[in-house]
Amino acid sequence: MEKVLVTGGAGFIGQNIVRRLLEQGKEVTIIDNLSTGKKEVIDSFTAAANGTRFYLESTETLPVEKYSNLDIDTIFHFGSPCSVQQFRKDPSKPMNETIIGFMKVMELARSTGSTVIFPSSGSIYGNKKELQSEADEPEPANLYGIGKVTVEALGRYYRRVYGIKCMGMRIFAGYGPGEEHKGEIASAITIFMNQIIRGIKPEIWGDGKQRRDFVYISDVVDMALKCAQQQKAEVINVGSGESVTFNDIIGLLNSSLGKDIDPLYIPKPANYLEYTKADISLSRELYHFNPTPVSKGIGEYVEYSVRVQDR
Repeated sequence: MEKVLVTGGAGFIGQNIVRRLLEQGKEVTIIDNLSTGKKEVIDSFTAAANGTRFYLESTETLPVEKYSNLDIDTIFHFGSPCSVQQFRKDPSKPMNETIIGFMKVMELARSTGSTVIFPSSGSIYGNKKELQSEADEPEPANLYGIGKVTVEALGRYYRRVYGIKCMGMRIFAGYGPGEEHKGEIASAITIFMNQIIRGIKPEIWGDGKQRRDFVYISDVVDMALKCAQQQKAEVINVGSGESVTFNDIIGLLNSSLGKDIDPLYIPKPANYLEYTKADISLSRELYHFNPTPVSKGIGEYVEYSVRVQDR
């Protein structure tokens, strides 16, 4: 039986990876500090799984020697800050969690001989106004993106110097089931949807014409598992290949929810990211990636969210 460690396994992407691994009969160990995730959510679908273990730890203070005797084939390292918002409040803390946490995980991989799959971000491309390709030079517009560029460089170092098998996923704006607990650091789709469900005008920074590549969570999980199995690149874009305005997102949410609530436009902060669109040609070529269209993903997500809130 394949044995897998998921850091951040109680978080949005992490818990969806854990669910899929358990469905495939993998033995899963979870490490999480529960800064955004909830233990009861993990317990709800891991209780019946034999061999699943949970450890309350932060990756930046991870005692590598404590876990170095674990039998681990693959590490999915998703136990790191996941939002620009987290870097605005106290930049040093999330940067430390991002960089030192990654190094701790890579040292653990050295001890266990594990393969590592880790999240980078589409935000490393900054405000490029064209299709954003893996071959482009990173130009991050914020500290979150700078942290991810640093992690990618560390991944290359550990790969070259120590022979660690590792691969980064440049995930664009992920959304979908499991994100409901993230609050103000959730995706724009989740924040807008929750506001519309409650009859509140969704708040948009700027004029709503900013564009994002939103990628559905099931597609992110699909790519994470494929990357772990095949390791065909050092980094890969994981997006929908679509770039949708926030105004269009409001329209799709209103339509799916049977509402007609106009947004409230507010001033945007400095260094605001205006545009993202993933070039997913390499993902299609190497992994036959076929992402969910945003209109379909939002429809499925709305159905899930209404069902959860009605319980």
